Amino acid sequence: MHKRAVDYASSVAILVVCVISFSGCGGASKSDSRSEPGVTSAALSVPEPQRRLNCMGHWEREDLRETFVREIASDFAFRNPDIDLNLKFCREIMGEKDHCTTARLIAQMIREDRIEWDVIWLDDGIYFHVAKELGDTHWGQKHLVDFEAIPEYVTEHKDFILTDPKFREKTGGVLVSPYLEGYVFALWYNLDIAEMLGLNIKQRDMTMDDLLGYARRLREYNQAHGTQIDAFSVTAGVEETYLASNLVCSLN
Repeated sequence: MHKRAVDYASSVAILVVCVISFSGCGGASKSDSRSEPGVTSAALSVPEPQRRLNCMGHWEREDLRETFVREIASDFAFRNPDIDLNLKFCREIMGEKDHCTTARLIAQMIREDRIEWDVIWLDDGIYFHVAKELGDTHWGQKHLVDFEAIPEYVTEHKDFILTDPKFREKTGGVLVSPYLEGYVFALWYNLDIAEMLGLNIKQRDMTMDDLLGYARRLREYNQAHGTQIDAFSVTAGVEETYLASNLVCSLN
């Protein structure tokens, strides 16, 4: 497998980097400055696509994240008219979105040296399953693009991504994708306690200041009423004496 299978961890927005990488190879053609008699406007000459980029999409049916993916794909196609971008989501390719199924597909492409998907969905869980399929924990070094070699990757990421070894260790010792988001947690709140405190918990666009403000209001209530209601709980208890509970580790 030539290093065409580009990692797609946590986001299809890896295409942002593809835009940077391919910008020197494609893009809209410059219009001819020469004019002809009677011609008041020039038509943009768009070349026929010369090659195809097969992209395995992520975040289908996930609200604005799917919209984000499609907008990035559209922008990439506009900037690179000589590249035929073929975007398909996991369910369209494999009939389901599943870590093990995706891992088997990736492993099969590597075994057969037949790369059908240049951009793949890959997180540390999928990487682990591929390693089991191939019996090689360092398969990423042989078959995935090391993004640290891309100057824009280095300048656009926080230093700890590059210096903390844990980001490499989960993918065979190489940085195989941009990092757009951290771990996502679903925060559930106790409606009865929120109403008792007079809190209107935001369903969207909650900031850290909002969250801390809820906790401060609860502390004030506990001090005034001699109660011991917890602000947060990792799991839901039998007695629901908490304001918020972190029940789900990831929305993915």
